[in-house]
Amino acid sequence: MLLPRFVLSVMRLSLTLVVERLRQVQQELDMALVLRSVTSAAAKRVTACALADVAATSSSVRGFASKKDKKKSKKGGSDTNFEQMLRAIKGQYPDTEEWTEEEKQHHQEIGRRYNVMSSIEHNHFMRDVQTKIDLKWEAINALPAELQAEAMETDDAPAPEELGFATWTPPIPGFRRYTDEGAEAMD
Repeated sequence: MLLPRFVLSVMRLSLTLVVERLRQVQQELDMALVLRSVTSAAAKRVTACALADVAATSSSVRGFASKKDKKKSKKGGSDTNFEQMLRAIKGQYPDTEEWTEEEKQHHQEIGRRYNVMSSIEHNHFMRDVQTKIDLKWEAINALPAELQAEAMETDDAPAPEELGFATWTPPIPGFRRYTDEGAEAMD
């Protein structure tokens, strides 16, 4: 009686972990959408400022003042406006919180239990598959020799068209799947 309780408790724990992980993923998606909208707004703002700055500097008319010295461009150098715009678009990532030793041990235990339970589930599945394979070979070996060769051939013929889908209930006379079918009923 202890084994089923243990299995149920571990399954309950793994289910709560899956739900918790789904919530975390949802929060991460929400944060990504917020960051995307913020960064797109920041990019638009930076682009508008850059365009206004370019328009102001290029359309200015030189008066009678002395000639200004031109800045020498660096070959392969970085543009400060570009770097500033890049920093505005990227934003800052929130600092990660360190886990305590108790939380680390708790997560370690959760991972260990998950591995144990997934191994048990895998072993049950493989045992079921192997049992089916063994039963298949027992059935083939029980056939007479002339039928064994035919049983080993692969049947590539398509399923008959009149073969219906497996359902939990038999067909219901007079049942209409869609309301717009009118008087036509499924037989």
